[in-house]
Amino acid sequence: MTEVVSKSEAEDQPIVEDVPIKRDQLPQKDYYGKWDQFEKSTVADLEEEEKREKEESDRLLGKDRAFLSEDHKKDKTTHEALKEAKKLWDKRREEEIQAKHLIADLTGESVVVTTALLGGKKVVTLKNLTDCRVELPQELAGMIKLFVEGCVRTTVALGCKLVTSHVEASHCEGLELRVEREPLFTVQADLCKGVKLVYGPGLFGAETKVYSAGCLDLQVTAEVSGGGPSLCSKADYIADLAPLVPYTGGSPDTSNVPVVEVGKTTVKKAAAKPTGGEARGETGGRPGLVVGSVPAENGGASSAVGENGGALHSNAAQKSFSEPRSEEQHFITQLVGGKKLVTEVAIQVGSRWVTRRELDLESAQQAQVTARELLEQEHRAEQEKLSGNQAFGNAEYAQAAVHYTVAIDLALSGDAQSTQFPQPVSKLLHQCYSNRAACFLKLGHHDKALQDADSCVATAPEGYVKGHFRRGLALHALGRFNEALPSLGRALRLEDPKNKASVKQIEQAITFAERKLQLEMQRRMAR
Repeated sequence: MTEVVSKSEAEDQPIVEDVPIKRDQLPQKDYYGKWDQFEKSTVADLEEEEKREKEESDRLLGKDRAFLSEDHKKDKTTHEALKEAKKLWDKRREEEIQAKHLIADLTGESVVVTTALLGGKKVVTLKNLTDCRVELPQELAGMIKLFVEGCVRTTVALGCKLVTSHVEASHCEGLELRVEREPLFTVQADLCKGVKLVYGPGLFGAETKVYSAGCLDLQVTAEVSGGGPSLCSKADYIADLAPLVPYTGGSPDTSNVPVVEVGKTTVKKAAAKPTGGEARGETGGRPGLVVGSVPAENGGASSAVGENGGALHSNAAQKSFSEPRSEEQHFITQLVGGKKLVTEVAIQVGSRWVTRRELDLESAQQAQVTARELLEQEHRAEQEKLSGNQAFGNAEYAQAAVHYTVAIDLALSGDAQSTQFPQPVSKLLHQCYSNRAACFLKLGHHDKALQDADSCVATAPEGYVKGHFRRGLALHALGRFNEALPSLGRALRLEDPKNKASVKQIEQAITFAERKLQLEMQRRMAR
């Protein structure tokens, strides 16, 4: 008897495709491999179907033709830009990975890196090597960078030149990096222990820097040309930044803390924390570093420093110490003065790491440059003033006003830059205001003349006669006689009686102003 299934019942039945996978006819690994292949194929088909449905939905909603709004347009544009940026970033990361040659997971091996071994790659990563020796000979050309990660008791002999002159080491213990033939300007060592950096004779120069963070017993040695004694400095973030006592009150008062001599450096016996300018000497000791503090009875902080820079604390003080300072604190080891290798606390300024000493040096150099520039600027202003005087003497009042304007701008710019100096840079600003006021009086621009005269009085030293005199003349020309007379009277009182020509000129101006004021008052009374 044949069973008849209705159309509606047929639609409710699950669709089971005829998948030709029979477990009893295939080995176990092939059987599961077939199912994996079937699963991937099914997922791909479902994703493709969902993509077609979304495209159809977007078409019906009109999303494929135009933006629904400005916000939609902005979001869409941003989304596309982010997608493109991610593609570029992924491509770049892939290129970087492809450019690296990895030497990893070796024990007790000696490896000489050759051009044939690299296969055209220019970046080498040494990872998880133990008791190994790796040599990068001078013959390697075009090497870009070297990474050393997680290596233990491994020696790396770097004889080739790196394009970036940069080596990065992280999470290494007992690593020895020997720079043998070519200068290496930058080494970054992070979270390492017992690492030794040895630079061949003359290879540690003024531009060479070793940056470190979270390193214990990092030793940098620079051999000197001619067979002299090597320079040496150590970095240890725990020893150099000893644990500090938690302080819950205000800032400890260290103003009366005595000073002791440590090595060649004079330091206070206590500090809340070390500053970036503190440095350690070339012998590997730690003179100059204030390494810890303990609370004193008076609420201040006190500490004793040992012969090698170590901290000498009482048992009670040791119990109160907190955990070591953060291993994120950076240090810089570099050559100072051409003869001394020092390690200093680093400070991040923008995207670069510098020491307090370098910042102070930059500030001093900038101050010298600024002072020289300001003197040059004042000289230019003086030249413009002299040119204005010459033009005024030739009755070229408009041209003279231009020269005085340039001189004023230079003087104002100089004064704006001179906040770090105790005295104003320009001493001729008030003179140029006064002279330009005279030009404007000659040209009939009495309002401008009054403005310049007021500026002259405001910037001039006490007793500068011309500012008050020309202010009085400008007010007189504007018909403000009652205001002009006090300014003219003050100019007369300030003028040297021996300067008879000037006194006579001021007296005449006062006489004219008095007559004009009298006539003005008579006209008012007649009305």
